[in-house]
Amino acid sequence: MGGRALAEVYDRSRISELFEAYARQIDALELEALAEVFTPDCRVSYGEVELDGLDALLGFLRKTMPRFAATSHHITNLQVRRPASDEARVESYIQAWHRYRAERPDLIMHGRYSSRAVRTPDGWRIAEHRGRLAETDRSASPLQDGPDLPPRDAEPAAS
Repeated sequence: MGGRALAEVYDRSRISELFEAYARQIDALELEALAEVFTPDCRVSYGEVELDGLDALLGFLRKTMPRFAATSHHITNLQVRRPASDEARVESYIQAWHRYRAERPDLIMHGRYSSRAVRTPDGWRIAEHRGRLAETDRSASPLQDGPDLPPRDAEPAAS
């Protein structure tokens, strides 16, 4: 394998690791670590929710994720296309399980991500990330505003 082919294999591995880190960090609520996954000026879309910039993404996740007692995001079937040496298009599948803190049935979503990764001085980062829901086991959008809930590690209120 020549140097160019080896570099492409390395880049594909680093790009795949971005999506692995994204899923792990969301599930662990290590949201600040997403600065090592996304560019500061990223554009992220979860269905009808459009977010411009890392700060907007982090704000949205800080507000949305505490309503879940636990989550498990699985990103698979990554297809990495390299239109340029410093840019890649990535298509992937997502399955995400969410257990609500409130008495509600669990939410399971299936869909696809279409993303654009770019090489930065700090390594590969996601610049665009668009989620498209294929199906869910609930009719209401899981990302619509709901009641503000305490963080996952907070003690439940006494009844």
